[in-house]
Amino acid sequence: MGHQHDAHHDHGHHHHDHEPVNNAKLAASATFHCLMGCGLGEVIGMVLATMIGLGNVQSITLAVILGFVFGFFLGLRPLLKANIPFSHAFKQVLVVEGLSIALIAGFVAAYPVNYVLVKRGVRHCH
Repeated sequence: MGHQHDAHHDHGHHHHDHEPVNNAKLAASATFHCLMGCGLGEVIGMVLATMIGLGNVQSITLAVILGFVFGFFLGLRPLLKANIPFSHAFKQVLVVEGLSIALIAGFVAAYPVNYVLVKRGVRHCH
């Protein structure tokens, strides 16, 4: 009887549907896909805006929106491929995209202030 138990126990260790997920590789892949999607969306947005004759603000708006959309969907791809449930992958990419947009917003908010300070002669020294 002990032999049957051992055989059953060993069977459980040899039956794997997939290899374990390497979190670092998965995070790098999701980040790369998100970055590529963002870049692709922005380029497509600018090309479309130029083709239909949009002004600067409208062109930038379209490019940013398409960058977000393409980045979002391409960022989902590796997570879904790693069998992460859609709802979890969706939330994860939404947080990451939100943080990246917040960083862009931070740059946009900080740039004019830094520009004025630099123009007035107040420079940051390291």
